[in-house]
Amino acid sequence: MLELLERNLLPAFVMDGPWLADLEMQGRGQKPPERLCFACDDAILLAPYREDREHWAGFLIANASAAGKTLEFHSEQGQAVTLKIPDEIVSGRAFAGARASAVLTIMN
Repeated sequence: MLELLERNLLPAFVMDGPWLADLEMQGRGQKPPERLCFACDDAILLAPYREDREHWAGFLIANASAAGKTLEFHSEQGQAVTLKIPDEIVSGRAFAGARASAVLTIMN
């Protein structure tokens, strides 16, 4: 997370969330993951890892408008992947929500 902040790679909606201070604190003194994130305008999957052939997992932060949608994400290394955002990530909220152990289905 700190690496993403330093490189200015976080979407704007992430900067206003209540999770930012906790993520910053947890990241201090930690080695950055091999892949920092998959990001798009409405969501970011932090420290993504391949759960299996059909899923990526990681810490998901998403706008309410992203719930249930299929979105194209890009890594900081330029890798593109299309993932489906779970409906329940932000159900009933008008703002962004977060899930620490999100698993997203690969749609491409």
